[in-house]
Amino acid sequence: MNPRRLPGFAASYRAQFPLFRQQHRAFARNGITLVRASQLPHATVIPAVNEWRITQSLTGDVTLRRQIDGVWQEGCKPCSSFSLAPPELAIPVEITAAYRVRVLAIEAQRIESLLRGVGASGTAPLERLVASLALQDDPIQQLLAAFWAEAGATDAVARLLADGMTATLAARLLRLSGYTAAEPDPRALAPRRLRRALDFIDAHLAEDIGIGGIAEAAGLSPYHFARAFRAATGLPPYRYLTQQRIARAQMLIATTELSLAQIAFECGFGSQGQFTSTFTRIVGISPGRWRAERRA
Repeated sequence: MNPRRLPGFAASYRAQFPLFRQQHRAFARNGITLVRASQLPHATVIPAVNEWRITQSLTGDVTLRRQIDGVWQEGCKPCSSFSLAPPELAIPVEITAAYRVRVLAIEAQRIESLLRGVGASGTAPLERLVASLALQDDPIQQLLAAFWAEAGATDAVARLLADGMTATLAARLLRLSGYTAAEPDPRALAPRRLRRALDFIDAHLAEDIGIGGIAEAAGLSPYHFARAFRAATGLPPYRYLTQQRIARAQMLIATTELSLAQIAFECGFGSQGQFTSTFTRIVGISPGRWRAERRA
């Protein structure tokens, strides 16, 4: 598989660790990539990507450290245990010994859509799992092995399997988090209004849109829309819009030769400077460096 065609985490991993023995597989049309690697002792910063990642230990009792939101987590990770990393967060890590891992990366929007489908408000339930360095769940451990075994096939059956396994994985993670479905928040946008709002945002990312335009697409006043959108997604509209613009920018950086100024324009930023500062704040590194790492 051509490393320059790998999206997100898989591409950044191969660029960062060219000397590590590693294999890559993917359900390319499903936004799912996998990496299996034999790591040497090292300390680095895993760059932010727009994916949820599950890192499973294939080696027992290796001490490691990682930093999540400024807090260091340290401990031994038993064989087959796993940890969860959220999207759009750069993560410093320190590995003290040779260590074999398998990493599953799934596009953030795919996970968020599945969670919304069962009434979860945003990804808050999964955030509870991020604090644990060594999670244990037999069905998830078996799913990770199944993802690896099935990845790489290109037929319709493989895509169906990927869809089913992803939905099962999201459900198991919700169970592991202790989440229980609650009655829908009466303040939240109705599904049809939410879909109209999300579709409007996606179609107008390059334009100077505000809450008023999105609210109009959803058929609500700006005041009621802002409250209902946050109740439905867990995010204020402006933050969601910004995240979508950065996700679009990452896709354009990875797959086109457009200049960063052109990408800033295509993603609705007022200037390249605004784009650079926003990208750096969310992703953890500048867009120029992010592009360079994917082409190393």
